[in-house]
Amino acid sequence: MTHWKRQRDEILFSLLEQFDKQKKPFLIFSNSFVEVNLITASLRSKFPDLTENSIKAIGMNLSITNLKTELMDYTKFELLILSSQMALAAFVHGFIKVQDFSVLCFSDARGANQNHPFCVIMNNFYTPLRFQELWKPRIIGFAELKSLKDIEADMFSRREWIMTLKHYTHTFHSVPSA
Repeated sequence: MTHWKRQRDEILFSLLEQFDKQKKPFLIFSNSFVEVNLITASLRSKFPDLTENSIKAIGMNLSITNLKTELMDYTKFELLILSSQMALAAFVHGFIKVQDFSVLCFSDARGANQNHPFCVIMNNFYTPLRFQELWKPRIIGFAELKSLKDIEADMFSRREWIMTLKHYTHTFHSVPSA
């Protein structure tokens, strides 16, 4: 496991230790089916009290009918871990709703661009809620970037780009809950 993934897991553990005060499920998105299993195993090793009734992980590629069945009572779980493809399908078909979660966590946002499922979810299912009087979950995203010293040492780097990276490596974006 890489250094930044260990840091990500430690932050997730810290968030989940405070999580028992929440009334809504915590949703973790992963880029791959394999990563869903790794995150689930990591969380279960840290929190052995997470039972089959408190955590739901969907990493495999399911048909829409099976996905609907798996997510029938998703709000009863404390923690839901989905691959980005399964999460996007679940939002598109209305099986899950953004406002039903306390936190949306993007476990690895590297390479997430305009058409990536993470961006599609945020643009089409989260952003429209910002002017509505509905509960809005907190957002947290993790990404690995080059070290700033490496970027600054590169003679081809532009100053504006470095300042942008400094901003994103020190900031988590979220909106206050309603």
